[in-house]
Amino acid sequence: MDALEDVMRNALCFTEAERLEAHRFLVSLSKSSTNLPASMFITGVAPVKDKNSLGGTFGDVYRSTYNGKPVALKRLRHFQQTESHRIYRKFCQEALIWQRLSYKFILPFLGIDAENFPRQPCMVSPWMMHGTINQFLKRYPRVNIDKLLYEISQGIDHLHSQNIVHGDIKGGNILIDELGQPRLADFGLTIFADATRHNTTDCGGTLRWMAPELLYPVLGIENYKRTTASDMYAYGCLCIEVYTGEVPFAEIRGEIMVLEKVINGERPGRPSGVNTMTNELWNLVNACWNHDRAARPKSGLVVDHLKHILRQSATDPYALPPMLPKVQSDTTSLATVGHFSLFSQTLTPHGAPTRKRPSEEEAALVRCLKRIRRHADPSRMYHELKLTNL
Repeated sequence: MDALEDVMRNALCFTEAERLEAHRFLVSLSKSSTNLPASMFITGVAPVKDKNSLGGTFGDVYRSTYNGKPVALKRLRHFQQTESHRIYRKFCQEALIWQRLSYKFILPFLGIDAENFPRQPCMVSPWMMHGTINQFLKRYPRVNIDKLLYEISQGIDHLHSQNIVHGDIKGGNILIDELGQPRLADFGLTIFADATRHNTTDCGGTLRWMAPELLYPVLGIENYKRTTASDMYAYGCLCIEVYTGEVPFAEIRGEIMVLEKVINGERPGRPSGVNTMTNELWNLVNACWNHDRAARPKSGLVVDHLKHILRQSATDPYALPPMLPKVQSDTTSLATVGHFSLFSQTLTPHGAPTRKRPSEEEAALVRCLKRIRRHADPSRMYHELKLTNL
């Protein structure tokens, strides 16, 4: 394994495609053997003084120092002894993927510390002094939000160029460094969902950023995996989150109600107030929310559009490429932009989205949703959604 990594790092004859293939093989080998290359381990991380963690969805985060600089230690959490082997296999996968993602808008991977917590290694990264993007914007409300979104889109595009799906794009997973630049973190979070059979409070929050196709399994319709397209849907939700300072559908308390609205084609409303979203950005957000995942824009296209949006805000003469429909309404339903062909729908007089020919799948959805509203135990549905879908 060490020899393979050394060849990957130093062989000049490898093409980029060959490096990607070799890296996939290394990840597979590491998972099956539950071993990591020795070069990934680092020494000299100072002992953790405060054992109170800053708990995340699937791990605990501790603060320490390494080479005189503050660092974060991420230790994976497991709830049953029988899970430890599977959790460590996933740990190997995340660490190897993260190690390869050296990019200016992705949280750097420094190595693995095996000294602070015996038998529970930690992934080490620089400590982000400004915290999450939401915390940063509360302290510095006059920051250029569109610039941050542009930089985040570049980070997502880099992940997708490496055939990696982030899987959990939301404000809590966007950190801000000392220069005020965003850094994508926890891009491997969904890797661990099938190995952890324990409900967490963070799971529910993630539902609000989930694309409609990811919500079908809880209704017994079809099993979808997270994709680059579901990443772009979540990115649209992130745009709303950073503009409003609130989670998507903040006015709705129940997660099951959010699930129903998303599957029925409804989306969060357009931000208003101090931070007003431009028509161009609102138009892009709606394209990311397309009910048809195949019709959502690719990350590279989103990067290009945000670059043009920034140019426009700086009174640049270049016009936005006419590749996305313009938005003329602030309504919360995607049905109102149906005449722009964001997805194939007709409109009822009240603006509710309907298909021309309801399919058997959609009829089953309606029946399941009605049954949920009448009989479902929200906490149980929550648990089933996490186990089946993340």
